[in-house]
Amino acid sequence: MPLHIPRRALPAGLVALMPSAPAVAQGAGPAMADIAAGFDLPLGNPTFTPEGRLVVSHHPMFETDTRVSEMVSPDTLRPFPNARWNSEAPPPGERLDAVLGIRADGEGKVWMLDMGSRSQIPPKFVIWDTRSDSLYRVLPITSSALGAHSEPNDFVLDSVNGAAYIADEGVGKDGDGSEGALIVVNL
Repeated sequence: MPLHIPRRALPAGLVALMPSAPAVAQGAGPAMADIAAGFDLPLGNPTFTPEGRLVVSHHPMFETDTRVSEMVSPDTLRPFPNARWNSEAPPPGERLDAVLGIRADGEGKVWMLDMGSRSQIPPKFVIWDTRSDSLYRVLPITSSALGAHSEPNDFVLDSVNGAAYIADEGVGKDGDGSEGALIVVNL
């Protein structure tokens, strides 16, 4: 049974739920939040499925065993989509390696941008259908779209134009970001 959390939840190591009070006027001070959950595992980006399931990535720099999780209770994360996809055993096209960017598309699919940076495998989108609990598609990011220092980090989906726009941090010389780029994927 998935945990249903209001869409105002904000995971960042802790999940904070904003109060249902009216909006605070500008300059009136910080809004208060209640802590709904806390985890030892560092959280990356959150996304909600249309059914209200909360799925979070785990920042690759922390090298966690689990790459992506679903929050199933205030104190429980479960590997998403399952333990096998979060394992290092399967071939590169059948596992998650280093996911930060994650989005649910409103049609029951969770898009996970795998940078491949832990194992130096090619970046890819892994698209999981939450309604059938099955792999929908693996969409490789071709080497022709990547530079020597590419690090595809986050993305947005554009359903109107059938595209995904990926922010490539392009760490460049000494991590200065000098090779940053925007990668456009025709879906």
